[in-house]
Amino acid sequence: NQAVVGAASSDISLSVIDALTGSGVLMISPSNTSPQFSTYDANGLYFRTAPSDALQGEYTAALLDARGHENVAIIFRQDSVSLVSLQGIFRRMPITILRGARGRDAASIITQVVNAGPDAVLFIGFPETAVPIHQEAFQQQLLLADQSIRWYYTDGLLDDTFVESTTLDPALFAGFEGTAPGTPTGDSASQFAQRYSDAYGEDFTLFAPQSYDAAWLVILAAQVSDGTSAGIQAAMVGVSKGGEKCIAEACLALVQADPSADIDYVGASGEIDFKDGSGDPGSALYQVWSFTADGATQQDQLVQSPGDIQ
Repeated sequence: NQAVVGAASSDISLSVIDALTGSGVLMISPSNTSPQFSTYDANGLYFRTAPSDALQGEYTAALLDARGHENVAIIFRQDSVSLVSLQGIFRRMPITILRGARGRDAASIITQVVNAGPDAVLFIGFPETAVPIHQEAFQQQLLLADQSIRWYYTDGLLDDTFVESTTLDPALFAGFEGTAPGTPTGDSASQFAQRYSDAYGEDFTLFAPQSYDAAWLVILAAQVSDGTSAGIQAAMVGVSKGGEKCIAEACLALVQADPSADIDYVGASGEIDFKDGSGDPGSALYQVWSFTADGATQQDQLVQSPGDIQ
């Protein structure tokens, strides 16, 4: 193999990156968000189409600030991704209490949060942990029908099955908000959404556009180079920015007709514009999302910077 799309998890990628890139194999992940990768020494063979969690902390802090909260309780997974996500929040918000959701029972966590008397709760984690946490929060009246204590989230709970899994009334969650990488409008995004729907009979899930873009960038870089991992590596930045804007097969047609064509792949997840030297995307869109009255999720805002959140 000359290139690998993946892994999805930052922790898994960290466990294999040395073996793969050390063997000359290029890695490109659609969903690694750990800031560690921005400075990781992978001989220039690591790329990703998802933005760093360091950015999401800033967007989450801006959302909490825009809603006027002053004392926010945070329940989070005790892993490197969650901890770095919090850094931007620490700089912006007065934190009342900080508790890890791993290694403690839900009742103990919620009791400590209740005793702190926050005006909002931020949960950073995934459904398997969130379900017992929210069930216990309802029992201890931290999750209230009048929503006098608002709950907020990151991308881990952008999941249409989560609320149903709690067996609680979906109305308890209606309007609760979160942040997550966003998907733009435009021809590339629309084409991808239609293709995904045609193939799977449903709307796409988080990081699916980034996965699509990762595969296309490798294809295009291979087409304009000799197809080796070194050739693909050398071409990745060039096909992602600076040339004639194009999408999917239109880009492929241009470089097949003329391998020296200067193209700028516009992704289903937006402009990629890889940064020289880091493999990180050079731009990022974020969304503010919320739960609907039936427990589904919806995108409410698409913003280019934290200050754009309303």
